[in-house]
Amino acid sequence: MKKSFGLLFIFFLFFSFCACKEQVINSVSNSLVKPDSLKIVTQIVGASTTIPEGDGSGSVNFTVTARNATSYQILIPSDNQTLTITDKKGGMVNYIFKSNPGKIATYPIQVTAFNGSLRKDTTLSVTVLYNSKLVWSDEFDGTSLNTANWNVETGIHVNNELEMYTNTGNYTVSGGILTINCYKVNNNGTYGSYTSARINTTGKKSFKYGRVEARLKLPKGLGTWPAFWMLGDNIATVGWPKCGEIDNMEYVGADPLWVQGSLHSQSQYGNNSRNGRYQLPASNDESQWHVYGIQWDATKIAFYVDDSSSPYYTCYAPTSKTADNWPFDNSFFIILNLAFGGDWGGYKGIDTSLTTMSYQIDWVRYYSD
Repeated sequence: MKKSFGLLFIFFLFFSFCACKEQVINSVSNSLVKPDSLKIVTQIVGASTTIPEGDGSGSVNFTVTARNATSYQILIPSDNQTLTITDKKGGMVNYIFKSNPGKIATYPIQVTAFNGSLRKDTTLSVTVLYNSKLVWSDEFDGTSLNTANWNVETGIHVNNELEMYTNTGNYTVSGGILTINCYKVNNNGTYGSYTSARINTTGKKSFKYGRVEARLKLPKGLGTWPAFWMLGDNIATVGWPKCGEIDNMEYVGADPLWVQGSLHSQSQYGNNSRNGRYQLPASNDESQWHVYGIQWDATKIAFYVDDSSSPYYTCYAPTSKTADNWPFDNSFFIILNLAFGGDWGGYKGIDTSLTTMSYQIDWVRYYSD
């Protein structure tokens, strides 16, 4: 009798253990239900029906929810970034897309809801504009040059050029366009045989790092030499080339379709400057509107045409910077001018039949990251 009771007791303990074990297993199993009903809502900051890509800040809010989830992950492959949400109810995170400055870009997104080892995935894309921060611009509205931004230079004769820069008569502002005109005066082929204009922002506006660009339409013809460029603010004390020079865009009519970006410093200037060249398509040549600019920071200066995210030439700062090899950590001012002839503009000669050459500027803008 005692033996039978002992067997029954052992059987009861075994049954109870199995039942408890099954309950534990069922409890764990029930907690690991695969997430479902995954939803993500994107809000592009500043978006509207007229500007769906946003206000240029590149800022996007992501709100994620799901059922049976304990955490969330938002993967942005193009930027190699991962955002996480640890609240099981989901929530909102913000991300700023900066990898394509100045360009409307579409970015693929992968969203995952997790419950332990179980997951639910979905994909989507977001189209957004990151335009840095527009700090300053001259859109050339009105009928006169804005003297709060610009000085008109005279008495400048460099590079054996043929033009004489004047105070008035060689530039106009009309219809949102600044036009610099170079006029032929005589056939002498010497300094003063042409008149033109040169303006700068020295003492009024200066710039350091960021994006500096202008929308330009260039003149054609042998001898023309329009430029959009910058000099160091300290030129009056240290001189050129120690102040540094950034040629955002230079063009000579002797080389149709080609534009150039250059850097000059005490250690590398003139024919020894650092420069890159870009060939415009024949179907959309220099006489068409194009945006020419630089993307500039403490490590490099990148030159581009139309698309700041695709520079045609990038010059990197030396490992050991000095005032002679990298003066580009200082502030610079902008210059716009139209030269004629000279050492580079006239290196293949000049077309003496040209009587009026026009260089047009739609706007000049400065963006700070």
